Amino acid sequence: GLEAWAVLRANDTGTASHDTQSNAFVFDFGREPYDGYGMSYAAEYMHGYTPTHHGGKSQGASTTKSYDLAVVRMRVTFGSSDTGEMRLERNGQVVMTTTISTTALTATQIYESTTDQSSYGPFMIGAQSKSSSRSSRFFRGEIAELTLYDGLLSGNAAAQRLAQLAAEYGITIPDSV
Repeated sequence: GLEAWAVLRANDTGTASHDTQSNAFVFDFGREPYDGYGMSYAAEYMHGYTPTHHGGKSQGASTTKSYDLAVVRMRVTFGSSDTGEMRLERNGQVVMTTTISTTALTATQIYESTTDQSSYGPFMIGAQSKSSSRSSRFFRGEIAELTLYDGLLSGNAAAQRLAQLAAEYGITIPDSV
């Protein structure tokens, strides 16, 4: 599996469409959505993708509008025949879950480059990997921290990570977590 954790805040740009933007990339790697993976976040929308050419999905969901600092998480469990899962969370609350059939993330599933290309590129924080869309597909806000795990945290470890980040950055986590 794979986990990505970020502490971030979407800015109020005064443009309503920015609040629901599905391609406000927090991170991106490869060729979206076909041969790569990444996560986007806006004040009212969260989106994740895994390689759609290899059993993954590109999907998101609306959230309650917030310009506050938040802990967001993308958790990808690998599996075949829709036994895998991509889950997005904000402050410990599930935003969206979908099944996937991606069995791994290897050089076969990720079409990447060490240099900028118009349709794919290197791992990128805060913008889309491919250079042709980077000027409009970027995160409009502040990223305080981004951590990617090559593997899945246990339930206890994930709860500890959430509590640690919330305490460190003064973020209130709902009681139902």
